Amino acid sequence: MFYDNEKQLRPESEYGVWADKFKGQIQIPQEIIDEFDKLMDELHWPYPPYDGVHEDMDAVIVDLLMGLGFTKGAKIYMEQPKWYA
Repeated sequence: MFYDNEKQLRPESEYGVWADKFKGQIQIPQEIIDEFDKLMDELHWPYPPYDGVHEDMDAVIVDLLMGLGFTKGAKIYMEQPKWYA
């Protein structure tokens, strides 16, 4: 599925919009954003995804969160059982 806008990217959950209150408060350098986007795109293509792609994408997302200081939350996320694991 391809998403046309930010709203479509968010899960159907009350927690899908919690970060709106922080918009504009955190400035991430464009270089980091571009590198993250490139890496996620490389993991996504070619389609269909290879076995283990979700785990690899999780690793990239968790590494980014930890680099931004969200270590505790990233650890909690990684300890949560995953349906694809």
